[in-house]
Amino acid sequence: MKALDDLLPLLDEEIELLQKKLLLMEEMQRCVRDGKLGRLEELLLQEGHLETGSAQVERRRAQLREKIAACAGVEPGEVTLGRLAETCEGPIAIALGDRRERLLFLTQQLREKSEAMARIIRPALEVGNRLLAAMVGEAPQGETYSSCGEIRRARLGGTFHHSA
Repeated sequence: MKALDDLLPLLDEEIELLQKKLLLMEEMQRCVRDGKLGRLEELLLQEGHLETGSAQVERRRAQLREKIAACAGVEPGEVTLGRLAETCEGPIAIALGDRRERLLFLTQQLREKSEAMARIIRPALEVGNRLLAAMVGEAPQGETYSSCGEIRRARLGGTFHHSA
């Protein structure tokens, strides 16, 4: 089937994009740790280009999924790499299974890197928010009533003490 022959190079392209994203994410982590914000900005632009490429690959993959589904007489949602690898025979089944495993591995690696990046960035964002709140005065957070019915505005704790 022609669509399956077109699928393998597309999967290879997707694998290459994921590998580039992974390397980019590792470089971003180093920049955040080392405080190289100028380089981080460049990397974010590169990430945007990779996301554009990924969206294009995903569109082409969805089109191929529809073609394969039409040929097999199933719904596009039923066409997965796992099912294709099980259904096909010979070298194409091995190739599809290999691509599927590589995609799963890279996706898991990206998920772990993203979680690690969030753990690195979250404290910096919290410090930045507290510094900003201390400089401009923190907006009231929530309202509670006193026993006399007055609205009492509570301020969240900040890094710096300031008077209201």
